[in-house]
Amino acid sequence: MNIFNKVLLKAVLAPKKLYRQWGISIPQLQAILTYKLLMDDRRPNTIQQTRQQRNHVKKEISNSTIGTMLLSLLSGSFFLMVFMFGKDHITHLTLYFAMFITFLCMILISDFTSVLIDVRDNYIILPKPVSDKTFVLARLLHIFIHICKTVLPMAIPAILFLSYTNNVFAGIIFLALIFFVTLLCIFLINAVYIIILKITTPEKFKNIISYIQIFFAIFIYAAYQLVPRMLGKAEMGHFEIPHNQWLILAPPYWFACAFNWLFTFHASAIEMLAAFIAIVFPVASIYIVVKYLAPSFNQKLSMISGSEGAPSIIRKKIAENGSQSFAEQLASLVTTSPVERTGFLFAWKMMARSREFKVKVYPGIGYILVIIVMMFFTNNKKGISFHDLRNENSQSVYLIIFSIYISSLLVLTAVTQMAYSDKFKAAWIFFIT
Repeated sequence: MNIFNKVLLKAVLAPKKLYRQWGISIPQLQAILTYKLLMDDRRPNTIQQTRQQRNHVKKEISNSTIGTMLLSLLSGSFFLMVFMFGKDHITHLTLYFAMFITFLCMILISDFTSVLIDVRDNYIILPKPVSDKTFVLARLLHIFIHICKTVLPMAIPAILFLSYTNNVFAGIIFLALIFFVTLLCIFLINAVYIIILKITTPEKFKNIISYIQIFFAIFIYAAYQLVPRMLGKAEMGHFEIPHNQWLILAPPYWFACAFNWLFTFHASAIEMLAAFIAIVFPVASIYIVVKYLAPSFNQKLSMISGSEGAPSIIRKKIAENGSQSFAEQLASLVTTSPVERTGFLFAWKMMARSREFKVKVYPGIGYILVIIVMMFFTNNKKGISFHDLRNENSQSVYLIIFSIYISSLLVLTAVTQMAYSDKFKAAWIFFIT
């Protein structure tokens, strides 16, 4: 176990007397948390999974926690760019907390889903002589440690920056607000999961999570490319968050007002209300999660793990109707032999059903759209307009050629990724023929 996990484990086990008063078994609690943290170190994060799949080598991972923390530290350093916009705390921190909440929620969805949606404890720990109180507390403390390993490195650059540019008191206030921001993000993630499970089947739950990851990757790339071009260097220094009463609906504005009020002791009535909401709403939201959302969420976990039979029902209905799907109709038009038709349908269904393929290839489509939009909507005088496309000048021709080549690269990426799958053992059917 690395030093970070040891420190966090000692921190959460510090109130042992309180745990004993609650009826918690300390040796069992420590053993469960120790093995969970060891498993976390050996579970590859998103970047490590991508690297292994790219190199086609599956190595044993023992430092996943350090890699996750370094990635969070790099993301937190990137957030410091918002301090280039404007000159007041509300503008700086409204933008900062907007980025922080977005990144934290998406990191929790991508890397934290495997921890949150984990039903193995129900089969491994519950049959053992472990009390329900010990089991629930171990799960909550494990989630708390996992979040700390993401949140603290992400917040350290801003804490150091505010402490250096203002004073240490500013860093302490910011650290306290990060705690409430994290509570709000936990509420948002739980609420999103519950809403998704309410409106859709558990079978489609992980597919929706994959689409959220794809959208997030495209959104980050678009923000990185378009926002600096829409705002010139001269405008960045004079940019300010407008004083609008509708901002009371924006959570990042709450925490920015809370910092400004606690640090300067000056605020308007709306800013005081926003600061009050920033403290009260996260605490109330966690109460809602524990009291109302958590029980229904735990009931849905078993449905997620036991929902593999739905596709066969759909296929059975299609077979009974005897009608061809769109893929089969398209295959009959573009293929000439049964072998080509089989290969076309196999590739079509794999692209439509494989979550790994979607996460790797679909963002590239969004990147192309962002690049095209970037060429049209830019403050540069050399930007391309629709009039240029109509007149077929040199710049419009370059744009068309560039789009064709980028699309070709996207097709090449898709063809390359189709050769790999996490369910490679199913390929036995091709070898027995």
